[in-house]
Amino acid sequence: MHTCNRSNRQLHSWHSHPTRLVTPTRSGEPKKSHDPSSDTPPQRLYDPSRWDSLIRAFRLAVYNLNSLPTEPLLNLALYAGLASLKLPSCYDASCQNVDCPVCDPDLGVLAQEVPSSHHVNSTIVCQISGKIMNEDNPPMVFPNGYVYSREAS
Repeated sequence: MHTCNRSNRQLHSWHSHPTRLVTPTRSGEPKKSHDPSSDTPPQRLYDPSRWDSLIRAFRLAVYNLNSLPTEPLLNLALYAGLASLKLPSCYDASCQNVDCPVCDPDLGVLAQEVPSSHHVNSTIVCQISGKIMNEDNPPMVFPNGYVYSREAS
């Protein structure tokens, strides 16, 4: 009997609750409930550009779920290699080397995003032949100040 009274009290308080919390409008009448089926959804919900944002959100969620980088792995590997080869002279048109991947116009775009490398020991490369100057291919200084390898002549 105790549980029956308790359930009746809960039913009674639940039934009277909505009528107590209805707030009157300025005219003194209670607000009418809003019928969501009568509304038309905003046009932005049907905009085709939402598919692009949905695709981006889905890919980002998959990348985060699988701990994958959003950047392609090939680009990350290229960044590491280009960072070790990049020098400030790679972007000077008069100092570009034909064998340098950073001096290549296509890879040079990727190399712009990485920092320049710090070389403690320098390697001199002939601008004409593209070969490294060493004891077998010694450098020669011309009167105009340019340095070329012996094999370039």
